[in-house]
Amino acid sequence: MISGAAPVVRGKKRTGGNRLRANREISAPRVFLVGADGVPVGEVTRAEALRRASECGFDLIEVQPGANPPVCRLGKRVGTAAVRPRPVEAQRRTLWVPAGCAKTDFRLKIAHGRRFLAEGGVLKVVVPVEESPDAATAEQVLGKVVEAFSECARPGAVTRSKTELTMFFLPVTSSET
Repeated sequence: MISGAAPVVRGKKRTGGNRLRANREISAPRVFLVGADGVPVGEVTRAEALRRASECGFDLIEVQPGANPPVCRLGKRVGTAAVRPRPVEAQRRTLWVPAGCAKTDFRLKIAHGRRFLAEGGVLKVVVPVEESPDAATAEQVLGKVVEAFSECARPGAVTRSKTELTMFFLPVTSSET
């Protein structure tokens, strides 16, 4: 072999390193199709797989070319990698409310929390507990927080640890009011 020349691969075309074949580049007559959500569809013809991909607005990407039949997935192609569509999750923010919080700071934290809940996010409220006599004070602060969010959020269960009290608040939907 001449130095610097690409190695000869018999029987298969080289597609170039990590590059994934997509859509019309796939040469197999039948493929094993996996949906965009990761659920196997089964063995279908290449034309059927391409039709399903175009109906869903995705690309047909060959993820395991060495299999018999090759495994293809529905997804979006970005550069050389396939990107699976990710489910949308609610954002979560943490609100720290110490027991010795001033009234103005408390009101400001509650206002920020209400704004975030109105956007549909999940709010985690943490009240730190410094020492054992302070536990009652921390519970009182958490009670004030629950009262402040009563009309705009649904409180969850209280989680207690040695150092903090934690409670999650979910936004109230229009059907719950």
